[in-house]
Amino acid sequence: MKEHVKPVIKTALVLTIIAASGALLIAGANMLTSPIIARNEAKKEADALQKVFGDDAIFAEPKNIENSANLVRFYDASYSGGEGRVYKASGRNGYGEIDMLIGLKNDCSLYNFFVLNNGQSYGTTLQENYLTPIRLADDKDTAYNNVSCGATFGAKLVKQLIDASKEHYRVDLGVQHGK
Repeated sequence: MKEHVKPVIKTALVLTIIAASGALLIAGANMLTSPIIARNEAKKEADALQKVFGDDAIFAEPKNIENSANLVRFYDASYSGGEGRVYKASGRNGYGEIDMLIGLKNDCSLYNFFVLNNGQSYGTTLQENYLTPIRLADDKDTAYNNVSCGATFGAKLVKQLIDASKEHYRVDLGVQHGK
């Protein structure tokens, strides 16, 4: 082997060993922390469920939703006002992601919601000018349709998640679209 090639091979070998060591460390850290993160997320979701329909609400076991771009799972619920359903919905656009729980009454109207993660780059604007007014509105179904708030793309994403939840619930209940 030529003398000028040996340093190049040695450097390549050293860099390969360093990269492999780094990859093993990252994989090990992920292996140790992923169960803890999953437990924390499950606890956060369980706590948030009670905030959707209230402390007296009782929830059935979750049912996962297959083949949906935004809906992850749902929980059938009984609460002081009747029965309904809570959907876990997640969406992403060019401004970030949103994960939320969406509570619907049996007539498929919006009852309440809880944002688990607002990763939108205009997240504060979305919260102050869209999410909070919906939460405070007497007619939440009308309020969530007004997406002009200074964070329009985030508001449209939230509206899309709510609409997808309503449509899924309508289909499950056998209700015609728009009713």
